[in-house]
Amino acid sequence: KRPHAQAFDAARPFSQEGLMIEVCFRDGGCRFFDSTACMDAAYEKGDTILALYSTAILQIDGRNLGDLASLIKERRVEYVQEQHDDYAPDETPYIDAITLHHPDLWEELTEELTQNGRIAPRARERRGHA
Repeated sequence: KRPHAQAFDAARPFSQEGLMIEVCFRDGGCRFFDSTACMDAAYEKGDTILALYSTAILQIDGRNLGDLASLIKERRVEYVQEQHDDYAPDETPYIDAITLHHPDLWEELTEELTQNGRIAPRARERRGHA
């Protein structure tokens, strides 16, 4: 069913059972994370979300991502998709970029997000599903 018609969608509206989050990159590759394994998360209104998993930090940059941040907090995200629609209206949620970082960078990234409202690109980041 890829590409998805939206930037993200909710899962399990009436259930708390575990689910894998499907992380879809613009090149068509995907990674999957156990939604119950999210150990920490951070969100700034500049529309950057960080979610810490044991194997990676998921960084999502875009616009109008407040609802997505809430769904991550509730562990109810079915999927996120990078650049799902180049013509998406400005008022709709849109994910410009998804980046995976090594989990050891959590403190550094959250501090930068808190201070600057955004995360500068890094040489150590892994784009896509590499």
